[in-house]
Amino acid sequence: MSAMEACPSFEPWHDKQTGRTFLKGREAKCLHYYFYFVNEEFGMCYLRVQTWAPFRLQFYCNGHNWLARQMTAKNLSFRQSDNTFLQIEDIKRA
Repeated sequence: MSAMEACPSFEPWHDKQTGRTFLKGREAKCLHYYFYFVNEEFGMCYLRVQTWAPFRLQFYCNGHNWLARQMTAKNLSFRQSDNTFLQIEDIKRA
């Protein structure tokens, strides 16, 4: 998936008073690519890739899914609805 979103970027700039030419930081819109995948340990994740310099990457994984997997492995009972825990048997062990 891709989307046009706000991002930090640069533009060439020439200062007539000092005679210096340099890159000036600014906000722009640039294309971002989203790569979604399911990780065995962390569940649903994505990597967001900015297509313009400074080429920032953003990695996201859902900590709730990770915690649910950890509690299941430790045989802790819990109830989950979407991204919310409704009940956790032992919060300290969780």
